[in-house]
Amino acid sequence: MKKKNRPNSVLMGMLICIVIAFAVTLGGFAILRRQMAKTGLEETKEQSYEAHYAFIVDNPEDEYWQQVYEAAKEEGKKQNIYVEQISDNVSQTYETKEYMDIAIAEKVDGILLQSSSKAVGSEMNAAMEAGIPVVTMLHDNYSGRRCAFVGVNDSSLGDSYAELIQENISKKKNDVLVLMEKNGDLGESNLVLQTIRQKVQGAKIRVQLLKSEDEFATEKAVRDCILDEKQCPDVLVSLSLSGTAYAYQAVVDYSKVGTVKIIGAYENDEIRRGLEKNVIAASVSIDPEAIGQTAIQTLQEYKKNGIVNEYQMIQQKVIRGGK
Repeated sequence: MKKKNRPNSVLMGMLICIVIAFAVTLGGFAILRRQMAKTGLEETKEQSYEAHYAFIVDNPEDEYWQQVYEAAKEEGKKQNIYVEQISDNVSQTYETKEYMDIAIAEKVDGILLQSSSKAVGSEMNAAMEAGIPVVTMLHDNYSGRRCAFVGVNDSSLGDSYAELIQENISKKKNDVLVLMEKNGDLGESNLVLQTIRQKVQGAKIRVQLLKSEDEFATEKAVRDCILDEKQCPDVLVSLSLSGTAYAYQAVVDYSKVGTVKIIGAYENDEIRRGLEKNVIAASVSIDPEAIGQTAIQTLQEYKKNGIVNEYQMIQQKVIRGGK
């Protein structure tokens, strides 16, 4: 009896396999159709926009630049403009200059750029020569052509930091460590640092460069300078959002509250908590919404009139702790 049933079992197994294969095939076709429909819809939506602008920054994962991008995207929607962060739509990570090459190859209508690297200069020139206006953001890049700059005056920014440092040092506590992001060979905060050194009196000012693209390395560098008794400063100045957040965490975690004063940059929920508790003495904030919105408006004005005010200044805001 068992031998007679065996062919039936084999046949049943084959039928089950065929049914499963058929179901998988149908499922695959369904998924493919949905993807094709979605892609077609996105392409139609993109084609319906009046203009296509590329958003390119050195560190697209940075919280501050994510806020700037969202503001630019929202302002773009109001004016029927598609704002694309180029790094979101590629399968791997590239250098900033390569994102510029992609944007130029796509023949976008304009580029919003933040980069402190001289390497992007040739791409800035190529874009402008191809009729693609470039607007630099936050800190200017002098290595290539651009139609306008939207950001802060670095000398004025340095004045704000110098004033805060002067307020927080004394004759006995005058060791100041400045944390700067080393994004590129221009050193985007150099003028800020020069102004600090020129204006602050009676302080020993040291500098530590941080790799902004490596969050773990940044966190470790900040933690190490707090833990090292010989290197631990009286005043810790951070010129980046991530450096400020890590400094706040380290000072709290290693019981340095009251021993190390923090002067930071920008603001988010964590930094606001540090300011409220007076763990962070002060922070110099530059509104990300104002940067994003003004950059889009500047490109639009240039596209419409062929000329625009070359310098669009955004005023920094000093937020003091304990208020």
